[in-house]
Amino acid sequence: IPSERLGHIAHQHNVKVLLAIGGASSGDRLFQIAKSAMKRRTFLASAIRTVKEFGYDGIDLDWEFPSEETSGVFHTLLAELRAALTANQKDERPLLLTAAIPASDWHGKWINAEVLSEHCDLIQIMSYDFTGTWSNNALHHSAASAPDRDLEAGGYSVEHSLNYWIKQRGLPAIKCLVGLP
Repeated sequence: IPSERLGHIAHQHNVKVLLAIGGASSGDRLFQIAKSAMKRRTFLASAIRTVKEFGYDGIDLDWEFPSEETSGVFHTLLAELRAALTANQKDERPLLLTAAIPASDWHGKWINAEVLSEHCDLIQIMSYDFTGTWSNNALHHSAASAPDRDLEAGGYSVEHSLNYWIKQRGLPAIKCLVGLP
């Protein structure tokens, strides 16, 4: 099915369709765009043109992952995406801006939760990939909760992710989505 038809089918069922930008290993490419005002303008114009052409309901940004060096322009890009989407909505229905963010302080410490909340309608916490080839122990990939022994062995859980972003970092719970594998 052509992508423009998929959006039409989704809309017939009241499903929002967003342009997904980024994903695994996208951080360096997005940083190269975001650190240049000229490249950001070109990127924003292209993204908005694509949203309009295919009738998307907004943009989902998955920058993996902002770092100490790149977080400033990550926040700038979010603000400019929000402004561009707001300026280009065609009716009273707002165009959405969502973002996928890491589950913990490992990468999350570089993200300003207040700026994220200000510009994003929904925030998808990547509550998965808690273990892998980097782990010294066999642990749950996306545990809903983790016993102390798993946490001591380097594990993590959805519960800990939500506590980190909502209780510690102050994201509004109403904007938070839990990403599952």
